[in-house]
Amino acid sequence: MSEREANSRFAHSRFSAGDCAPSGQARFQDLSDSGPGTTSGGPDAPASEAPPAGQSPSARRPEAPADGSVGVGPDFREQAARVTDAGRDVEAALLTRLQQSLGQAFERATAGTLLPPAFLAALVANESGGRINASRFEQAVYGALQKVRQGQRPRYGGFIREQLQDKTPGELRALATSWGLTQIMGFNAAARGIAVGFTGESLLDPEAHLALAVRMLSEFAERFKLDLARDFAALFNTWNTGSPDGRTYDPEYVPRGLRRLELYQELARQLTGDREESGA
Repeated sequence: MSEREANSRFAHSRFSAGDCAPSGQARFQDLSDSGPGTTSGGPDAPASEAPPAGQSPSARRPEAPADGSVGVGPDFREQAARVTDAGRDVEAALLTRLQQSLGQAFERATAGTLLPPAFLAALVANESGGRINASRFEQAVYGALQKVRQGQRPRYGGFIREQLQDKTPGELRALATSWGLTQIMGFNAAARGIAVGFTGESLLDPEAHLALAVRMLSEFAERFKLDLARDFAALFNTWNTGSPDGRTYDPEYVPRGLRRLELYQELARQLTGDREESGA
């Protein structure tokens, strides 16, 4: 794990126990939809359908046109449209739930900044799916902090040996855990004066957590000369990797975040229109 990742939020697009260790394999699973019947790949990975008994998989493929041209049959187009609509419905359900439960908190956290609430909503969708108590222990971070504490490494994530010598194993684990709605690493919070303790309780309060997330995003924007009002792809990338041009473990992390941002904005406009129509 690089120092650049340590100085970022060290974000993960998911905290599933099923993701892989850093061995070059895909590290993330999108668990945005926690409802029954979805695949572990999340809303962007529709479940495949097994062929009926006694029928080979190839029997389900359409025959090539007689003229030798390659095309997409109407059945396939209809199926693709249904999959797209189903995926959008899942995403809309997730973001509607976030708007209903955390919409006002997103507004308060971004008030007085150029960051739109929709970005924060999309970031939460990417990182935790709205799970307030989400947490994930990072063994690699724990090992790095242990080495600093034992004098085998000069520093990690801004911490030097003297700052870690009095930490218990439990406190060190909390520093090596990502917490809450946007999965902020404990050591990143501690470096900004937040008391993490053993349970990360201070990072599990939605208002405090979102305020810290906006603070960190503002720091990233200042450091890398990013515009909070428009450089959304770079902001997602920086949150996940520590750099605007870093490589995310999940290649869909940034595109998914951008889609969710746009969908949240669309849903917010619809909600505003409904309220105006009803006179609320």
